[in-house]
Amino acid sequence: MCSGVLASDVSTHNSGLMLPPALSAREVALADTEMVAMDSNEPKVVFASEYDQKSEDTVSEADAEAAPYFELSLTHKRGKDAADNLRSVSAYAEIPVTEDISVWATASDDSAARLAYAGVLKKVGNWSLAVGGGTVTYGGSHHTVFNPWVYYSSDQYEGNFSMERYSNEPDDPWYYEGYVEKKFNAVALGVYGEKGLGFGPRVSYRTSKNMKVWMTVPVTNRPETSQIKFLFGFIFSF
Repeated sequence: MCSGVLASDVSTHNSGLMLPPALSAREVALADTEMVAMDSNEPKVVFASEYDQKSEDTVSEADAEAAPYFELSLTHKRGKDAADNLRSVSAYAEIPVTEDISVWATASDDSAARLAYAGVLKKVGNWSLAVGGGTVTYGGSHHTVFNPWVYYSSDQYEGNFSMERYSNEPDDPWYYEGYVEKKFNAVALGVYGEKGLGFGPRVSYRTSKNMKVWMTVPVTNRPETSQIKFLFGFIFSF
């Protein structure tokens, strides 16, 4: 766990190439030449292929910014015994409404709990600030959940922190989970924490643009009741 602005005017005056001393007939045929008054009185030439490529790149960046985002996660929590293992499948969807406002929804199912949440988020720079809620069933009880979370992503860092408040847990209603990691190209190193499991190092590896593998081992603040030795997961995004 689930971020170009289209230029309104592309100036051919600023995207051109200086006219070479000798321009072949083929280059002239392929070029869109424009004479521009400059201090040096030298002409500039803008190749049609270069202009079209820049336009296509700009449009692609804008489309990617406004496109819906989907994520599928598979997580395995390895226990001391086979009976303590937990496997979960979760799906996340984020649909833009405006340039910086989106609606989101997530659902998860494993042997311990089943949940479905939805809400809204606002993007502020590299941050996504979200709030929502839904329902969860575990241990034979049903809860209404309030779920605020925050996500950060840049070229160097990524992090996510989520909280959940369960309606039918008066003594200890809050649950939390999160991680922070530093990126080193395809590899990222950081820390992970989860209530009921503890804190420990986290390592992830992006095998491709759309897939990431991660693993963490709780080593501190481990509750005595926790039987989980390590966690690993796969994240598919598209």
